Amino acid sequence: MGFKNVVYKLIILIILIASGGENCYAITVKSNCWQDFGRQVIYFLGSNRCPPALWMESNESLLKIFDNPNSTRNIIFIERFLEQALKNYERNKFILYSRMPLNKNPKCILGFYLTERFPETRSGDFGKRLFVQAVERSCLMEFGTEVSWKQKLESEFVKIEKNSTRNFCFDSFGIAELPFLLKYLATNGSSGKIQRQAGLFLAKHLAVYYGAEPALRQYQRPSPGQEYITAKLGSLSQWFKTFQIKQADLEELANKESNLPSEFLQNYTDKINNLLFLLAYELRDPTKQLSKKRISNYASEIYLAINSQNTPTPEINNEKADIIKLYQQTKKQYTKQVLFAEYNLAKIRIAKDKAGEFLKIEPILFASQISGRDSLEKFRGRLNAVTPENYRQGQMYRFAKFAQQIKSPFMIRMALDIASQQLDDVCDNIQLFKNVAEMHLKYRTYQKAIEIYERIAGQVCDNAEAEEAQFIIIKLYSEQLKFYDKATSQCYTFLRKFPNSQRLSYMKFLIGKLAYLMKDYPSAVGQLDSFVRKHPGDPQVSEANMLAALSRMYAGETEDAIERFIEIIQKHPEGELAARSKFLIGYAQISEQKYSEALETFRQLLEQFPESKYVKQAQNFIDRLHKVSQ
Repeated sequence: MGFKNVVYKLIILIILIASGGENCYAITVKSNCWQDFGRQVIYFLGSNRCPPALWMESNESLLKIFDNPNSTRNIIFIERFLEQALKNYERNKFILYSRMPLNKNPKCILGFYLTERFPETRSGDFGKRLFVQAVERSCLMEFGTEVSWKQKLESEFVKIEKNSTRNFCFDSFGIAELPFLLKYLATNGSSGKIQRQAGLFLAKHLAVYYGAEPALRQYQRPSPGQEYITAKLGSLSQWFKTFQIKQADLEELANKESNLPSEFLQNYTDKINNLLFLLAYELRDPTKQLSKKRISNYASEIYLAINSQNTPTPEINNEKADIIKLYQQTKKQYTKQVLFAEYNLAKIRIAKDKAGEFLKIEPILFASQISGRDSLEKFRGRLNAVTPENYRQGQMYRFAKFAQQIKSPFMIRMALDIASQQLDDVCDNIQLFKNVAEMHLKYRTYQKAIEIYERIAGQVCDNAEAEEAQFIIIKLYSEQLKFYDKATSQCYTFLRKFPNSQRLSYMKFLIGKLAYLMKDYPSAVGQLDSFVRKHPGDPQVSEANMLAALSRMYAGETEDAIERFIEIIQKHPEGELAARSKFLIGYAQISEQKYSEALETFRQLLEQFPESKYVKQAQNFIDRLHKVSQ
């Protein structure tokens, strides 16, 4: 045993005795805790400010490791801690694996943390060795020794670059391990091209899974010797500088050349800032009454502006476009924070005795809380948490109105669905019920509207509203949905529930008309004839006579049908009704093979009704009948 090894072991022994023995760091840390710590380190990647894990903070001796990152003693402590941490480290969970996943590997995660938290120190250098060794060992165990594992890893990465549909994930590793592999390639790749591409893919991955801020840091913190496209941050607005970017970073980045179209970003930012200023002025001006229309317009315009998907020019390469997208995403997050702050300030200023004032500022809340990644249920939960209780009723209907302004049919439909489910007491909220139903009608979700009108029709507190709702249900079934059997059933329900209604005669006529539309001609004849006898002065009598005659004709009662058409002409000798009856008489005569009579009938139509829309059809029949007779 060499002299150096003896000295080294004596140092370890002395340290262990001084620190209370090996149990000092023998804390049990489960794999899910390491996994959470790994996510935390990745989120703070490139910031130099990642905090220690919560389970670290509970152990004072462990925290002393990081007091002086340049101390040789710390390296020994770290080695001893990992040795204790890996004893019986949930081996049953990893026994089926050929290796320990990187996102649960204590050496990989702690090494990554030390590298990021203490760069250019002994602890940082030791952490880098731990991290590199963990990744390389994992790759060696995964790919084997038959081929160069590094060559294999980089070839897998090239495949990813060429095929974006794989979501930037290796076949051999899980998606949670990807940030560690990409970081390894970004600093240890065999060529500058591999390192650069790995860095860009790392930024894209972080943008998807961790958000805009950690992704932006990958562009803003280039590794030594690598050229990254960066923006001259000095030319951008103050909002960007609020995202915990150090002044040293700003000065360094401002000195770098940039091909990024900062004019586009400036215009994008200026538009949003101008709208925010106008909204703030509207809310703060003591000489003005709050205007719901103006506030709603500002809120919707701000939402549309921050969600604009426009790109500056088609010539921009993918890398620059990615940076622009991240700038826009960061601006979007910031703007939502500003909107929510403005909403809360305005809510405080609103006096409690000013009824309805909250509804004027509510669109600001909507614009600040909408997130494309959330379900509408989660969105509603966030709204409930910050909305006064007495204003929650009908909120999703009001959001549906706001969704109209931002031109989002999907949000409108989803909001209306939730609004429909939330409606409870009809008598206290009839107008709200009607408003929701009318929006359903506007967007042609007729069945949803019918469900609400059925609830209005079923209430007993307002008979007139119930009757109107029942009538609308019948119209929807008969005219929009063409469900004639359901419309007929609803007509009978109307007759039973509203025996004193002024619409009774119309209901009886409609039942006959629906029977005709369902081709139940005997029922149609009976119902329509009964209607004409009982209500001879009703405005629907003429149409009832026509439908009754048509029903007879289609039922094969041609002679009876012709007699009815003649009666209609006698009662209404002029106009389209008479012309139509004349045309139908000729048509019925053709069906009876009375061609000469039909020819005469069509000639009479041309003479008596030269301006009728049936003239052209009558002339066609005349021409055809002439050919038949020849």
